[in-house]
Amino acid sequence: MQISQEQLQEIENFASRGFLIKEIAAILGVDEPRFERIFSMDSHPAVQAFQRGTLKAQLTIRNSIFDSAVSGSGPAQTEMLKIFSKQVQYLKQIRPDA
Repeated sequence: MQISQEQLQEIENFASRGFLIKEIAAILGVDEPRFERIFSMDSHPAVQAFQRGTLKAQLTIRNSIFDSAVSGSGPAQTEMLKIFSKQVQYLKQIRPDA
């Protein structure tokens, strides 16, 4: 399935707003089953656009949580500690000697 540069940008944008893959297919007007099959291929540009959009949105939210944590928000500090804990756990998975 061919996906244009414009569609890749739209996929990234819709992913950043939390739309599901099947919803993005409907918005783009493409065949949903064919579009969903693309997402079994990690290297497909549509998959990368979806991941990029999701991660950019997470960055925006994490920036807000981080700023609140630094300003003294207890719940935000707790959330940041959870995020940092996940980082450490992941690092230990990929680098057991860390």
